[in-house]
Amino acid sequence: MIDKKLYSEIRKINNIMRNISHNSLSQDLNLSHAQINILEIINSNPGIIQKEIASIINIKASSMTELVSKLKNKDLIYRKKDDTDLRIIRLFITDKGKEELKNITKIRDENEKSIFKSLNEDEKENLYSLLKKINESL
Repeated sequence: MIDKKLYSEIRKINNIMRNISHNSLSQDLNLSHAQINILEIINSNPGIIQKEIASIINIKASSMTELVSKLKNKDLIYRKKDDTDLRIIRLFITDKGKEELKNITKIRDENEKSIFKSLNEDEKENLYSLLKKINESL
């Protein structure tokens, strides 16, 4: 019986955390989670191609094209043809995109503080250890 209760509470927390994250990031920055993921991937992998990103986040090429176009239209990324193979288009983050990532980090930090404010440091450490143990067993 306790397994069902634990599972239920973890699902509730997951949904709440997802909603908090989605609402704050979408409202404050006007970016979807997929756009944020793509921005972070491009920042970590300058010059990556769309096909590689689509593979990483498991979305269709057509959806990828739309998401990348929206980021480009917001001036958060830019496209550049490959120096050796002009058929390949590489993606890079703009300075504005880097600033947006700083805002994302700030909002996430605020969300984390809000979500875990009811726990003291020992409780946070214990929770982390237990969740990590579960995660490693999956």
